[in-house]
Amino acid sequence: MILDVVVMTDKEEYIDPTIKVLNKCFGISEKTVREIVEEKPNSRYVILKKGIDYETAQKYNEIKNDTENYPNVKGIWLEDDYNRTYPYNTLASDVIGFTYSGNIGAIGIESAYNDVMTGTDGREYGYLDEDDTVEQNVKAAKNGNNVVTTIDITLQSIVEKYIQQFNEEHAGEEGSGVTGSKNTAVMIMNPNTGEILAEASYPNFDLNKPRDLSSIYSEEKWNAIDEKDQLNILSSIWRNFCVSDAFEPGVYDETIHCCSRIGDRNSYRR
Repeated sequence: MILDVVVMTDKEEYIDPTIKVLNKCFGISEKTVREIVEEKPNSRYVILKKGIDYETAQKYNEIKNDTENYPNVKGIWLEDDYNRTYPYNTLASDVIGFTYSGNIGAIGIESAYNDVMTGTDGREYGYLDEDDTVEQNVKAAKNGNNVVTTIDITLQSIVEKYIQQFNEEHAGEEGSGVTGSKNTAVMIMNPNTGEILAEASYPNFDLNKPRDLSSIYSEEKWNAIDEKDQLNILSSIWRNFCVSDAFEPGVYDETIHCCSRIGDRNSYRR
């Protein structure tokens, strides 16, 4: 929700009705608005609130269009904002990555191709013409580009299913902890093209709630961990073990129980 201070303060009779609507619809206090007016009297674009729900936006639009009862509400604009969502939740979580505030990619594809996928925000703004009529201009948003991967959703689902099953079966064995193995990594590649068909690590996380580790830690146990250690735990879970750690196929030690290579005649298993 944007406030155009110049438009709102153009006439004295605009100020109080606009402040009342800002409080009624969006819960913004009169004190906050008056401080902005005092600090930024020439501002045409002050973001007062983000994440407005649909019902609130509809409520304001009804007021905006009701010129009979609200003729002096001026200088408030609503702009569309976009958030990326992940319909498959945990699937390929450390491959896809997630975004934080402002739709900035944090890890994975979201980070690597952030500039490709991020478009240009649109803008709606207004000004007063010579007849004191508010004129609105809209600068259209420009969509970002798509990124298509070679990940096969069926193979990825199967891999993650059996990684989860394996770790649940072996949780607590030989000091492995509540999550099973410290790390499990699986990659499936088409040896003829080099395409990665599946890439999974364990444990994974929900892309829509990347900081929610309730599937691993109880609320009481998580709150008992200090902030620095919490960040280290999150970073280790977000880390893509498949690409961030080196491992020579076929090397056997006490932590690696099985290693196999497929796709040619020289398949082997340890």
